[in-house]
This record gives sequence, C-alpha cells and structure tokens, in this order.
Amino acid sequence: MSLEAKTQWKCSECISKQLKTGNLDIPIHSINHSKIGDKDKPEYLSQDCNVTVRRNRSVDSQLSQEKFKEILKKELTTEIEAMLVNTSNQLKDINSRFVELQESMTYISGQYDDLKKHLDSTTLDLNENKFLKEQLNHLTTRVKTGRR
Repeated sequence: MSLEAKTQWKCSECISKQLKTGNLDIPIHSINHSKIGDKDKPEYLSQDCNVTVRRNRSVDSQLSQEKFKEILKKELTTEIEAMLVNTSNQLKDINSRFVELQESMTYISGQYDDLKKHLDSTTLDLNENKFLKEQLNHLTTRVKTGRR
C-alpha cells in the first residue's frame, strides 16, 4: 500500500459516518449543497468531519437543568409538606389515645382506692365480729356455769 493510500485510508465505521454525496436533497439537508462550494460549507457539513456538533445545546441544557431543579424542588416541597401533615395527624391521634389512656388509668385508680377502702372496712367488721363472738361464747359459758 502506498503512503498516499495509507494516509487517505478510513475504516468502514468512519466511512459510514461521513455524509453521503448522493443524498444532499433529503429534508435534513435543507440547503442545496451541490451549489455551495467547499469553502462556503459550514464546518459541520465538511467531508472530513465525522462528528456531529450540536449548536446552542449548552443554553438549552442549562435551561432544562434549571427547570428540572425547579420541578424537583416543587415536588420535594409538596411531598415533604404532605409527609408533615400526615405525621402531624398521626401525632394528634397518638396524643388523643394517650389522653384516653390517662383517663382510663385515673378511673381504674379511683376504683382501686374505693375497693381498698371497702376491703379495710370489711376487715374491721370481721375483726369486730370475731371479738363479739368470743365475748358471746365467754358470756354463754359463764351463764351456763352460773345456773348449775
């Protein structure tokens, strides 16, 4: 292979990426390129360039990034607010259940105090009753022994 052939040789992948010379009238090429000289062609249409360069892309991507950030911020704010409302409702529910539990404990404590008073009273009555039975037995024994 000659030196000139070596310098002009291109692999099949690079050749497939080059603009085709017979397809210049397709809609993507709106300019009639056959009438434009090689020096007047834009750089992105040159035969030697196999990389497509997108123009004004950075401004669009910055705008889209800003829009994305704005949308994301709005969505996150909305979601966080919804979570806060949900958490607040759950805390209110827990608080109301806690109040009910306190009321139940107060009621049960009152019932326990009443039961304890009743038990103490009953114990005193039983002790008094036992004492009276002992006195009755003693007096009954005295009466029986005194009659004989």
